[in-house]
Amino acid sequence: MSDDLATLDLDAAVALHRAGAFANAVELYDDILALAPDTAPVQHLSGLALAQIGRAKEGLIRLRRACALAPDDPVLHLGLGEVALATGANLEAETHLLAAYARSPADPRIGAALARLRLAQGIAANLRGDPMSAAQAYGDAMRFDPYQADAASNLAALCNGEGHWHEAEALSRAAVSIAPGHVAAWTNLGNSLHRQSRHEEAAEAFSRALARDGDAADAATGLGLSLLAMGRVNDAVIAQRAAVATNPACPVAHLNLAYCLLTAGQFAEGWTEFEWRGLATATPAPPVAGPVWRGEPLYGRRILVQAEGGLGDILQFARYLPQLLQRGGQVIVQTHKPLTRLLAGLPCIEVAEIGARMPHFDLSVKLLSLPRLFATTLATIPPPVPLRVDLSRVAAWRRRILGNASGGFVVGLVWAGAPRGDVLSQAEMDRRRSMKLECLAPVSRIAGTRLVSLQQGAAGAQVAATGLPIFDAMSDMADFADTAALTAACDLVISVDTAMVHLAGSLDVPVWLMDRFDGCWRWGKGVEKSPWYPKLRLFRQDTPGGWDGVVRRVAATLDAALQSP
Repeated sequence: MSDDLATLDLDAAVALHRAGAFANAVELYDDILALAPDTAPVQHLSGLALAQIGRAKEGLIRLRRACALAPDDPVLHLGLGEVALATGANLEAETHLLAAYARSPADPRIGAALARLRLAQGIAANLRGDPMSAAQAYGDAMRFDPYQADAASNLAALCNGEGHWHEAEALSRAAVSIAPGHVAAWTNLGNSLHRQSRHEEAAEAFSRALARDGDAADAATGLGLSLLAMGRVNDAVIAQRAAVATNPACPVAHLNLAYCLLTAGQFAEGWTEFEWRGLATATPAPPVAGPVWRGEPLYGRRILVQAEGGLGDILQFARYLPQLLQRGGQVIVQTHKPLTRLLAGLPCIEVAEIGARMPHFDLSVKLLSLPRLFATTLATIPPPVPLRVDLSRVAAWRRRILGNASGGFVVGLVWAGAPRGDVLSQAEMDRRRSMKLECLAPVSRIAGTRLVSLQQGAAGAQVAATGLPIFDAMSDMADFADTAALTAACDLVISVDTAMVHLAGSLDVPVWLMDRFDGCWRWGKGVEKSPWYPKLRLFRQDTPGGWDGVVRRVAATLDAALQSP
């Protein structure tokens, strides 16, 4: 074969290759290689064409041969790297793409290929539970190719997962500026904005994701949560229903629908959806051995009520224990240690501490399943369980608080919850529901009041730090039985959303709840009263984080009440 004829055959092969006729191009490449097997460009082109017609293994052999023949040609290394990457041979892909980059770092094709490799490595690292390596890989991808929207979006998702909301927002905005139709990036942006309590902006981001993919379940549930936080409860229910319809096996979607329904007072369906809660957390509670109670008469059988949630949840839903007694059961309630002594005072109730050896029981039921099993509606919520306190201890606390004063209005204060920093979502919620004690200074200036700290945990140290005139004996409290006596000595409890609200409510002490903007489902929306506690009054933030307005309303209301005859 003459050189001219070989050149003509190569030109024809390249033309076929460019036209997408890869099989025909391979035939011509084979003819040329039969005469000139050491021609690196032809080995390279034929390897690429073979990969295009599904013969990637043969193509890799020729691409390796091309690189061996011309080891300093970055284009040959790029071709081998891209085919290796497409076939999942990431180690070989990395070797040759880095070789190409070392020889031609300014070539955008090489940077883009390396970015795709790093993206794949990041996804693999994330799947195997190594977020640090995933983040490093996504960052590398963005450095190799600043237009790698997938890497920016994936890194934003990792930042959201670690609580770095501002970084996630910046990365998500970068991703949607590169790829305006990137559904995951819009969803990640919505999540970061929602966590910053910028709910209207979050709803807009989620809506943009849904406009591009109406079946994006994560965007639908995110939209529902943002609408719920904004008080648009009916719209939130619609969005969450869409999320469930799109992904009916997703526990989180069902649980978020439950929150919306319960907030709206649609209890019948809400309690049913609430049963998904055990599957919607990273560490679901272990099932209790033994048959599960499903609402049938108990006929003297021993039933274990399994604790769920925090101390406040146990206090709130302990109201169902007497109903189990009425069904004929012998009731054992499982609880956390701080509540054991207090709940042991309930008549005909046996208490078992979590972690201790369980007594014999015939049936079991989860505490938060009781509202569904008793078909609870807004009209049939049972009254709080009557907690017992030693009246002599209550009187003793009144004497200590008031001293020699002939009278006074005793106000218990709680300004912070438990950080629970080991669970990111709970820690973030606690940050939103808590304030600094100094924010309550206007309450301390109301004449005729005597303020008492009921604050649990490290936040209690703020009493000494602020110098506000607050009676503080919380260091003497061994558990909630002690705290109950001190709480019962108060004429009013003013608290953020903590277990102390439920303690005061169960003791029939008037309680004013200073609630965050995106308050818990149990307190509803747009109301000042609660069906759970007759003497509870809500003072909700007008804007996210707006405690000053809440405290002003509380102080003015209290002052007016004390001034009235």
